[in-house]
Amino acid sequence: MEAHNSIHTHINSFLTNGILSKKEAEEFVKVESSYDKKHLPDVSLNCVIKVDGIAQSLYKNAANSSFGVVTEESLLKEGCFIETLNRLNDSIVKYKQSLPKVGEAFLNQAALKNVVSKDEKFQMALSQKTHNTALFVLLLEATKDEIESTTAFRETRREKVLPGKLIRVLIPEKHKENLKNLKNEKILFVESKKAKFSISYKDNLENIVSCETFEEITVPDYETLLTEIYNEDFLNKAVMYTHITRLP
Repeated sequence: MEAHNSIHTHINSFLTNGILSKKEAEEFVKVESSYDKKHLPDVSLNCVIKVDGIAQSLYKNAANSSFGVVTEESLLKEGCFIETLNRLNDSIVKYKQSLPKVGEAFLNQAALKNVVSKDEKFQMALSQKTHNTALFVLLLEATKDEIESTTAFRETRREKVLPGKLIRVLIPEKHKENLKNLKNEKILFVESKKAKFSISYKDNLENIVSCETFEEITVPDYETLLTEIYNEDFLNKAVMYTHITRLP
């Protein structure tokens, strides 16, 4: 019940207070963030400029894609990455030895994709991480650089986002029962689908190892609903913004 109440409080804090800077957010909900704390302003958003940028914003580029951000871990902390790397160590060593003698960075990336991401227990952990999230759709005033961008999506930042700028809150269906007392027309629940997406971890020296998962993994189907929202609400507007958060 406590976890359920925490999720309720977490979502309600966004609806009431908007998306705050990390310092401000700590006053309401304690949430660990994988965003780079050196960058200011510190509210990280995905800026979807074309409809095909929706899939890119969710699945591509572990550094700033939604699923990449919420699944990333550091090997300095306990998590599914270090657990799997330790558990599969013998297989990883054997796999690396079978490859040409190339740089360690390439070997680690290849092992992450072809050994680690094939592991069923690891896949289940990744899937759970993606489902313990909520994704916000925002209506903001675009900057000149964002409007003129030639890419389908890009990462951008704001100091904060006021609650009135949150027009939709997408939440995985698994949380529907736990949030039944949170009545808000902005909340939409999404089903699941299978997809490949970018994953990454930071090693003990803070080097980033990343790849696309070898197989499709069950994730929230944010893509379908985001596409519908984009076509209905954003075709005549410059940009659609999204922000993903981990749930407690």
